[in-house]
Amino acid sequence: MGKTVLDLIIHLIQHLFFCANCVWDYAQCRRAKFVPGYNLVGEGFDVVTLERKGAYLINVGAYMTPRGSCRLYRNPHQGNYLQKLPISVADWRPVTHCEVHLEDTVHSSARYSVTKHTITCSVGSIVPFTGRSEDAVGLHGQGQHRAHQNVLIFRFRAISAPRLSWEFRKDLERLPSYYNSSSEDEYRNIIDTYGTHYIRKVDLGGQIQRFTATRTCLSKLNGFASDKAHECLSLGFKVGLGILSLSAAHSSCSRFLENHGLSTLSHYHLHKHYTEVVGGHGWNGEFSLMNQDSQGFHKWLESLKDHPDVISYRLRPMYKLVPFRVQRDALKAATDQYLKENSITSSDRRPSCGYSSNHDWNCCPEQTGKGQLKVTLIGAWSLKGDWWGLTEGTSTIRSNNPQWNVEYNLGSVSVHLNFIHKSSN
Repeated sequence: MGKTVLDLIIHLIQHLFFCANCVWDYAQCRRAKFVPGYNLVGEGFDVVTLERKGAYLINVGAYMTPRGSCRLYRNPHQGNYLQKLPISVADWRPVTHCEVHLEDTVHSSARYSVTKHTITCSVGSIVPFTGRSEDAVGLHGQGQHRAHQNVLIFRFRAISAPRLSWEFRKDLERLPSYYNSSSEDEYRNIIDTYGTHYIRKVDLGGQIQRFTATRTCLSKLNGFASDKAHECLSLGFKVGLGILSLSAAHSSCSRFLENHGLSTLSHYHLHKHYTEVVGGHGWNGEFSLMNQDSQGFHKWLESLKDHPDVISYRLRPMYKLVPFRVQRDALKAATDQYLKENSITSSDRRPSCGYSSNHDWNCCPEQTGKGQLKVTLIGAWSLKGDWWGLTEGTSTIRSNNPQWNVEYNLGSVSVHLNFIHKSSN
């Protein structure tokens, strides 16, 4: 009797919360909605163009098993409504976890310093698992400042043998078994359609990315070197979203955040930004850097429960989904060739502007109005000084139109000095 009651309690807990092993009939499955973000896995991805292809390799629309049942789960973040899972996905669990941490890097050039601020709110993960082996693709970037705020609300894992999408399966059937010069175009068409990889795992939620370009030299002349400018932008980002308040201790950043230069006559702003918002709705990502302006941000956070999007992902090579070994090896060779043809090399060389007493390592001037002055004496025209003969303009050139083409390097001078122009009569 006691075991029967215990089994009933366990069954009720699974039914109310996780329902990990619950199966439902066709009518119930048809009425239920999919869990949020169910169709954000299995999509093709091109690692050369960093483009989501919009073509699916995995069938994420099938939810009925051969036995005529499906799995429904209660979503505590959407009123505990029952929601269904694709048959290629398993182990759904609701989780609530928040984490905040910062990561700072800056990329500077001779003209601009690029800062990237990111707030990430993760509201779930989908993990299409297609085997134990995995090839991770690392996509690394520079010039980033990231402020991550992760809120993990639910998690997915896929079954070990996912069902391929109808389109991908048909395209594989038409594809030649071997990769050579005669089949190269057909394999390239597959890559053009589906990419080189597919999205194996995604984190669902929302993300704000603000890319700020700072005029490196103009900011430095106004007393804000790259590190200081980056520090002020990070401060303004936190102030605007209500993470910090702008106190007297931060007064040195106020002038920079107001975006006006004072040390030069330049009318240019010190920095400009571009904002991207992923997931959620009702907010364009704009906010003040000078004061708390987080109302739109918090409304956007709340909307992520119903409207999540992909904020991060893990990739797996497309060829690993091909069921036949010969064709799988051929698609791998075609993918390797495509990646080789489009590979690029990066350079970490610093800018070089030659030796100059008024330039720092980043080719920015040390002070305003100072530079190298060179005067080139080209020639003269119409130096006729009398009415009866040629003018002797120099001791060596008997011409009314002498040509010298001589350059005089006067070295480092400042426009703030008082230049005196003297002419002889």
